[in-house]
Amino acid sequence: MFFSAYNSFIIICEFFKILNHGCISLTSWVFTTGGSGIVVGHPFDTIKTMQQTQTVSKTGVNGFQLLRNVWTTYGLRGLFKGLTYPVVTYGATNAAFFCGAEYTRQVFLKNKADGKLSYFQIYLTGCVGGICPVAILCPTELVKIRLQDQLNTKRKLYSGSIDCTRKLWQKHGPLVFTNGMFATALRDIYTWGFYLVTFEYLRDKLGERGMHYIISELIAGGFAGTVSWTLATPFDVVKSRLQASETKLRLLDVVKALYRENGMKAFTRGMFWSAFRAFPSNSVTLFGYAEMMRWCDRFNQRKYNS
Repeated sequence: MFFSAYNSFIIICEFFKILNHGCISLTSWVFTTGGSGIVVGHPFDTIKTMQQTQTVSKTGVNGFQLLRNVWTTYGLRGLFKGLTYPVVTYGATNAAFFCGAEYTRQVFLKNKADGKLSYFQIYLTGCVGGICPVAILCPTELVKIRLQDQLNTKRKLYSGSIDCTRKLWQKHGPLVFTNGMFATALRDIYTWGFYLVTFEYLRDKLGERGMHYIISELIAGGFAGTVSWTLATPFDVVKSRLQASETKLRLLDVVKALYRENGMKAFTRGMFWSAFRAFPSNSVTLFGYAEMMRWCDRFNQRKYNS
């Protein structure tokens, strides 16, 4: 997995033409530190997805009931349905985001004598970075959601990620893996912006209070993940419904159907589990990002001075 993530990272760096900025230093440490967070947080993601895709007749079943049902029926293994692709593509996903964000940061810094971006520029940096992983996230999350939704329907259509991919391809063709692409983009672009700006703002404020930079970055990263996933929930609900459906649906039709089911409350399904999962994994990921950015800046400064 390490080498797969590393190779994906190299390819993405070449694509963005930013090796001369030192962004190559965003190597495996950034992407593997949070990899454990993906594994630990996946049971919460499973419950979140089940809440978002459950049928109208089951909308009264809360997350803790779903957790108990899965544990009773499938055991611990059931909570890790669909884990394979998120783990395998974790490096490429984060490489795409952080390289896109770093490229944008370098563009903004060209006109900054003091080397500091405004919070609005940081937000835009996150938004641009958020566009980059969409093509990776959409197909991998589609397979993940199909496997997790089987826990709701109790129909075992797929035995695993590879089997699900093969059967979907055979039945619908390769375009099936683009289902929910627009919803994924709507979910991720603005939330990645809030992700970075929340991190930078809290890190600055905690640093002003004299808090050690490691502690401030871990806290800021955790809250940034919680805030961004809370804001992402409405579109995440829509995306989950789109991708769980056996038939191709229009985004607007899904929005209308959800509203008819439970009003605006329908768009908050899974919010608690998303926020709960987000703090520890994003705490480590953004601390790693900040460390690598410092390395990049020192690397570029040495190149400039030489």
